[in-house]
Formats: sequence, C-alpha cells, structure tokens
Amino acid sequence: MAAPVSRRREIELAALLERFAVLVDGVGEPAFADLYRQHAASLRAEPSPDDRRAIAEDVVATLRVSPGSLADRYLVDDAGQPDRVRSAEYVELVDAVRKRAKHLA
Repeated sequence: MAAPVSRRREIELAALLERFAVLVDGVGEPAFADLYRQHAASLRAEPSPDDRRAIAEDVVATLRVSPGSLADRYLVDDAGQPDRVRSAEYVELVDAVRKRAKHLA
C-alpha cells in the first residue's frame, strides 16, 4: 500500500487525467484520451511502485512540448473558432498533469 502522501498524489493525478482526457478527445486524439483514462483507472487501483513510475514516465513523455505535440494543441468551438475558455483549461491541465506526474515518479 502506498504511503498516504503518495496515495493522495495518485488520486489527484487520476482526477486530473480524467478531466484532461475529456479535453484531449476535444482536440481529436481519442487514443491519447483512452490512454489517460486507463492510467487514471490504474492509479485509482493502487499501482505498484514500478507501475506508478511507468505511468508517470509515460504521461510526461506524451506531454513533451514541441511544435504539433499534444501539449501544443487548442480546442475549437462548433463554428470552428478557437475556444479560448476550454483551450485555457487545456493548457492549465497540461501543466498540472505534467507537474504531478513528474512528482509521482
């Protein structure tokens, strides 16, 4: 069983990943969204230290910043215009998810 601080971090990251997955679907990346949902479920199921580290490393790797990367996306509204509110949340979640994943490893 994970220490209370580690367990809390796992649950916090799982919640962030679940919310982020919704927005990742919105940028047209359902495979990544499914991956984040799977990682969230694994974190909620109290993963082993090795599994926790692998999840954290995978999440950080998928959110590396480079042109055209997942971290460099934005959302659009139904009219095809940039959705500033959801895009701002997306950017905030990229940072929060990456930060929490780095501290989980």
